[in-house]
Amino acid sequence: MTYTDNYYHDDPDREISIEPTSRRSKLGVMASVLMFVLGGLFIQSTLAGNISINSSGTFEFGQGRIMTAACAAGQNLIVTPRASFVNASNAGAFYLGSITVSNIPTSCYGTAFKINAYDPTQSTPLALYNTTSTDVTVGNNSGSFVSQGNQSGLDVTTNSSSSFTVSFANPVATSSNFVKLTIQSWATSFEYAPTRGIQFPSLSGISLSTGLNEANDFTIEGWVRSSDWSPIYALVPYVGNACYAVVIWSTSSTSWNASLDCAPNFITYTMPGGSSMANNQWIYWAYVKDSNGQSMFVNGAKLTGVSTSNGGAASLPLTATSDQGAIGEWYAWRTATYSSNNGVIGELRLSNIARVASTATSFSPSYITGGKPIAQLASDANTVMLLRTPVSGSTFTDSSGNQTLTVVTSINGPGTPVNPVIVNFG
Repeated sequence: MTYTDNYYHDDPDREISIEPTSRRSKLGVMASVLMFVLGGLFIQSTLAGNISINSSGTFEFGQGRIMTAACAAGQNLIVTPRASFVNASNAGAFYLGSITVSNIPTSCYGTAFKINAYDPTQSTPLALYNTTSTDVTVGNNSGSFVSQGNQSGLDVTTNSSSSFTVSFANPVATSSNFVKLTIQSWATSFEYAPTRGIQFPSLSGISLSTGLNEANDFTIEGWVRSSDWSPIYALVPYVGNACYAVVIWSTSSTSWNASLDCAPNFITYTMPGGSSMANNQWIYWAYVKDSNGQSMFVNGAKLTGVSTSNGGAASLPLTATSDQGAIGEWYAWRTATYSSNNGVIGELRLSNIARVASTATSFSPSYITGGKPIAQLASDANTVMLLRTPVSGSTFTDSSGNQTLTVVTSINGPGTPVNPVIVNFG
């Protein structure tokens, strides 16, 4: 590909424009930026380099080109490549750093898009990231766009229900050999799981501004996992903040406990049919309470509740107390035993309704397929809190807008709380 002086100058020292990118109870509780990364300066740029997409004319980085896909039913998609300039000592080059696809119609729901790039002479796709990876596959899960398959080294961002952007952490296709893009689509199915999660070391937690009224119907549900389910108290997904608040934790790979704080009431829930929870795999856990009682589910399957210390009753005697509530594991004592170091929460939703009846044989609301949701949990009129792990950074926010979340910094008891930790998966 040949560049003219109007469009390209291969001088790493030139000035270029920068494009903006887009518990426990009793709790006493920059306009420029230079970023140096190990000798390399990375700057997003809209450098205008003529390229041809689908052999249908010239194109410039930072400007969209009309393309078609089978699923679009005649509607044109807009594909916009953007360049990243990587500077080095006495050297530097522009790379294909990201691709945005927009104007995607609803007829493309339930499909996967595959994007490839080519140079002027080869029929095989160019490597785009991870040194040798050539394919970019993005699934359209009803307007939520996700990376499909085992694709590390790229990030998929949902800009809207009709647009996504793929960004390469270490791009490898230079502007000097990239001349054409192609996009294909086909029907696909989705198996969703979080890619990040919140880990709560001993004495760590997040408090809520408003909790649940345990006397009314409610549901606590979300994605959880553990690197080792065998130690007792491997994970505590929710903790009430007052006596008689419901407290739930895992005790092993086959059982969970639900108890009342400050009270000796326990219900032990065991996995059905002798099954167990696998280490290092996301499971979908739910706890439901309605006027008929309380039930627990894992991956849609109902667990067996046995009264351990509750006078023979299979339901805890919850009271009409609306707790502040908290998430995590921050006991003020016995931290060597009561530890959730192995446990991770990917998403957690609190609802003021029973999403299924406590008497139901399985947890199977409309958003559940095969025992697990096919996408992120959504907020609705019955959502009290929706905790999602942030895409980047470590700021914890409530996606429902109903809560103020506060990292626990002090407790009534021995020890000093520590911050929760963000961990990555996949």
